[in-house]
Amino acid sequence: MSEPERTDEANEPHESNGSSAEAPTPAAPPATPGPSPTAPGSAGPLHAARQAFEALASLRLTLALLAFSMVLVFAGTWAQRELGIWTVLDTYFRAWVVHVSFWGIYLPGGYVIGGLMLANLLAAHALRWRANRKRAGVILIHAGLVLLLTGELVTDLFAVESSMEITEGETGTYAYDVREAELVVIDPSHSDHDDLVIAVPVGKLFDGSRITHSLLPCTVEVERYYPNSEVLRTEDPGADRDAPAVTAGQALGLVAVPLAPATGVGDQRVDRPSAYVRLLDGDRELGRVLVSTWFQYQAPQSVNVGGKTYQLELRFRRYYKPYKIKLLDFTHDRYTGTSIPKNFASRIVLSDVEQGVDREVVISMNNPLRYAGETFYQSAFKNDDRTTVLQVVRNPGWTIPYIAVLISALGMLLQFGATLLRTVKKRKAKAQAAAAPPPSRVARGALYAGAGVALLVLTPSLFRSAGPRAPFDFADAATLPASFRGRVKPLDTVAKNCLRELAARERIAEHDLDALPWLWELMARPALARGRHCFRVDHPHLKATLELEESRKLFSYDELLPRRTWLFQQAQAADAIPSKDRDAFQRVVLRLASAISTFEGLAGQRLLHLIPPTAQGADWTTLPEGREHPVGAAWNGMISAYGRNDPAGFNRELHVALLQLGLEQPGALSKSRLEVRFTTADPFTHCAVLYLLAFLLCCASWAGAPRVLLRAALGITLVTLVAHTLGLGARIYLMGRPPVTNLYSSAVFIGWGAVLFSLAVERVQRDGLALFASTATAALSLLIADRLALEGDTMAVLQAVLDTNFWLATHVVVITLGYAACFLAGLLGISFVVRGLFFQGLDREGARRLASTIYGVVCFATLFSFVGTILGGIWADQSWGRFWGWDPKENGALLIVLYNALILHARWSGLARQRGLALLAIGGNVVTAWSWFGTNLLGVGLHAYGFMEGRLFWLLVFVGSQLALIGAGLIPVTAWRSRAAFLKPGPARNPLPDKQ
Repeated sequence: MSEPERTDEANEPHESNGSSAEAPTPAAPPATPGPSPTAPGSAGPLHAARQAFEALASLRLTLALLAFSMVLVFAGTWAQRELGIWTVLDTYFRAWVVHVSFWGIYLPGGYVIGGLMLANLLAAHALRWRANRKRAGVILIHAGLVLLLTGELVTDLFAVESSMEITEGETGTYAYDVREAELVVIDPSHSDHDDLVIAVPVGKLFDGSRITHSLLPCTVEVERYYPNSEVLRTEDPGADRDAPAVTAGQALGLVAVPLAPATGVGDQRVDRPSAYVRLLDGDRELGRVLVSTWFQYQAPQSVNVGGKTYQLELRFRRYYKPYKIKLLDFTHDRYTGTSIPKNFASRIVLSDVEQGVDREVVISMNNPLRYAGETFYQSAFKNDDRTTVLQVVRNPGWTIPYIAVLISALGMLLQFGATLLRTVKKRKAKAQAAAAPPPSRVARGALYAGAGVALLVLTPSLFRSAGPRAPFDFADAATLPASFRGRVKPLDTVAKNCLRELAARERIAEHDLDALPWLWELMARPALARGRHCFRVDHPHLKATLELEESRKLFSYDELLPRRTWLFQQAQAADAIPSKDRDAFQRVVLRLASAISTFEGLAGQRLLHLIPPTAQGADWTTLPEGREHPVGAAWNGMISAYGRNDPAGFNRELHVALLQLGLEQPGALSKSRLEVRFTTADPFTHCAVLYLLAFLLCCASWAGAPRVLLRAALGITLVTLVAHTLGLGARIYLMGRPPVTNLYSSAVFIGWGAVLFSLAVERVQRDGLALFASTATAALSLLIADRLALEGDTMAVLQAVLDTNFWLATHVVVITLGYAACFLAGLLGISFVVRGLFFQGLDREGARRLASTIYGVVCFATLFSFVGTILGGIWADQSWGRFWGWDPKENGALLIVLYNALILHARWSGLARQRGLALLAIGGNVVTAWSWFGTNLLGVGLHAYGFMEGRLFWLLVFVGSQLALIGAGLIPVTAWRSRAAFLKPGPARNPLPDKQ
């Protein structure tokens, strides 16, 4: 990269642009006589070409392209709410110019931005090429980026994606592409060879187009073409009364109605084209036929032309194969008591006569077959688990991203690692020169005192019981294992999850009833449970419709029962509407109906699978199905005893059940007991409180006694981090998964990663700023996790496509560490603004060190975000054959990478100095929050979790707070409380480690 072009920022200390952090820039040599740059003869074509080349290689152009890239990616992501992913792909990312209709502006498309990025990168290296060891990292980083751009171009030009549907016992010889349709005319009269098929590509199918060909028996006119449609009977509501009358074929009495494009990568619906086609002999109409991809599972329509029968069909484009695939068996395993797929696989026979291949193969999730330059992925299933859908991908450039990520990751490690080592070396030298005194006895005592306070807070929770042991032994009853919603978990967890689902809390305070006694009451005394106020209803319109008291939030089942039928009718209607299009009323109706179903299922003993499997590979069963089992008999005894208020009988049957479960399912019982101890201790809530305390001590240190207070904060943080780590370890053991599997676990892990990063920074910096930022990040992330826990089981089972510990341990963990580093950098930026604006302690040297720390954290945030994003693409390539699908979550990760790159290039170009770097880092909080949460709320894509008002509200509050902090940071330094120290003249210094 080029040397930064530095410009002084008004009201901030001057920073030299020398190549050494210790020495000022040498004075420029005296000018020597020579031709003026503007003299005649110097402004010729070569000079103009060089100026153009220098402009092309400019870092400022790089910044502009990164900014335009972010706008394009965000616009393309937002457009997926209304447009199909393939439409967005063609009109945004694989286009020259983009018209963003919802903003009313035009933008350069993906081809323009990608091409200019490639040209800018190559021009910069050609102009400033310096082959030396210090530039090795930069060269490798950009070589990897060139490969990535090249790989995307190769994929765009040459990759072919298609699907193959095969029913058990049948053989597939072709794949089809649901993104393209083709109109085919078939002559089936040839007896000595296959049918003659004339295929008309989708590019020729538009209103009014006429198709003629020497092999066609007549002219084919496309009267109307609908890229997406539904087919109705003429008398159906919504049918087009003005549709052309169908006079030939087998679609008499049917009409096609146009629809908007299907939206989102994860939307299983695809565009279903239809067309009205006229067959013409000259100007004479032979008949009008309605053709549609809705008829793909029916025989082609027959039409008579000149006394000869032809077949006409609109179908998805087909790719015929030189081999055959026969489906022997399709298996689809579901988690117990759910419709969630645990695994699905196809056992096939691959036959290729020309290559002498005839072998049996199993294709399953994350286990594709590669053959003849194509890759076959297990994609979906149909027809009551008898038909498999295989994704067939031919991509000659599929290995390019794998090579690119290795090269770029190595380059980042070299570049950022070298910067880190130089910084550490300089800091150590300065520390030795300053000969700072060792911590005083008071400071050491503060460290131990902080650790002691943390231990006092954490230790009692380890001995807390899950419930009373008398008269009913709820402490042991809490550990009873049960399979609920696909996971074997303790009864205590079931009770808490269900009550959170119904009432958004774990205790009914009005009735002094904890979750576990409430569940036992529901199973054993349902009449009493129906009167408990355990259903939360907040929506005023729904309250009025259900005739509920407006002033209350919690209601009983008996109060909801009179309008139950109406409620479920409304829920059924709302369920038919795509989640992204539902209004607030429809969402709360669905939520309440689901809560009532859960309540009724628990009361009727239909949801809980309480009886352990009796054979290897069998599932847990419900109590009605396993009454004869010893555990079932004990459960019946417990329910009966609880119903008649017999504690002795309840406890006796409980111990019988636990003894039998210990013999049959010792592993499940052991994990159940550990989970009860874990959830009862509630370590993450205690950690959040302690992180908050450490954060407040860091803030107080700015006002006075910094050394003592920071040591106390450090002691609290160290002990809390140990507890945080043990909590993560417990979750890993209980789930048998890596630490991050869902939004809840990502929030827990982000806080842990931020603290870990900060301790590494504090090892070098020793000023408490990283500790301030990380404890704030950890406290906030654990608070978010606590709110997310209200939505259900935090250790829920995974969909089949996610059921791979390798990718969860690599892609998900790495990219979540990237989130943590981004938030840490953002909080460091906030500390820059807050200390400078409201306190007097931010002097020139402190600002320089803080900016240096922000820069270093952003470097490593870039490393983790980039590698994590690319690993996600490789996972996608391994799972369904598409390295980059422009899914909203993928785009969110890309935005983080682009934004971090923008920060680094803004620093290198001299446009962002100390304060600018801090403000850009705060902006990174917005981008990261959007990637982490915002993309999930769009309602489209593979990672869509559905729109939720609560999440959206708090996301907007967070974004507003960050923008307010950026605005505060733009206040002139002369108005800051630290202005005297900040503007104090001193020796000029490079504010950050040099870019090599």
